[in-house]
Amino acid sequence: LDVDFQNTDMAGLKQGKAETISILGLFAFGDASSKAAAENGQISKIVHADYEYFNILGIFQKTTVIAYGK
Repeated sequence: LDVDFQNTDMAGLKQGKAETISILGLFAFGDASSKAAAENGQISKIVHADYEYFNILGIFQKTTVIAYGK
């Protein structure tokens, strides 16, 4: 989610994660928003964000948003 790789010093930053899970594309659970990730990490200002995506043949999918900040 970030294109400015010159300012990626993550020392001392808090980390929060939020995820959503989808089964067969029919059922979805969770909240993978950056706001939810920030709240889970007690972050008031997001400095950097990233995401992870996991998929098994379209049957099971998990998206995780990771927020870093202060």
